[in-house]
Amino acid sequence: MIVSPFHPLFGITICILILCGTIYFGQMLLTKLGQQKSLVVALGLGMVLISQSLYIFTLNKVSINIIYPTALCLMVMGIIYLFINRSLLFSIKNVWRNRSLNLLHDPFYFLSVSLMISYVLLSFCPPTNADALNYHWGIPVYLMRHQEWPSTNLWLHGSLGGIGEVFIMLGLVLYAINLSTILQSLSLVAFICYLANRFDGSKRWFL
Repeated sequence: MIVSPFHPLFGITICILILCGTIYFGQMLLTKLGQQKSLVVALGLGMVLISQSLYIFTLNKVSINIIYPTALCLMVMGIIYLFINRSLLFSIKNVWRNRSLNLLHDPFYFLSVSLMISYVLLSFCPPTNADALNYHWGIPVYLMRHQEWPSTNLWLHGSLGGIGEVFIMLGLVLYAINLSTILQSLSLVAFICYLANRFDGSKRWFL
């Protein structure tokens, strides 16, 4: 098991920086392709392309070490992304401050926001379910220790690994053990908000 010598908040901060770096990478690709910059699309595109590329490098014992500088680069890109969009962060803060007045008047709004915040806070906890500990974490740890993918003859669930486990390893090499759970929670919340903003009334509350 990967045990961080730092405070858990350090790992959570690294997770957020890696995700911001992934978004920044995805947005740069969208700009090159002449597409609209969407946070959800940029995150998905960046994660898939980074993970797929690194997956190829993990098939060799020498090139697998590229995972370490890649994780550091994504963290630095995340810092740059937050610095560039610092004004946007303040505007989002003001928007939520204005919307917070609706929490006391609308029980559905209060419930929705409470569920989203609770889900994100829950993702800050270390993964403890059997699925994660078996191969979602097990395969990245095996790759870090042995510089090769586990043999399916010795480990049946080792054959279930793919680009998702490669992305998780980006977090593990920097002691960011919550990368996958924070990614899932923030992506779900962002996708829900994206869908809800496209509708009004009862459809919005349903989403």
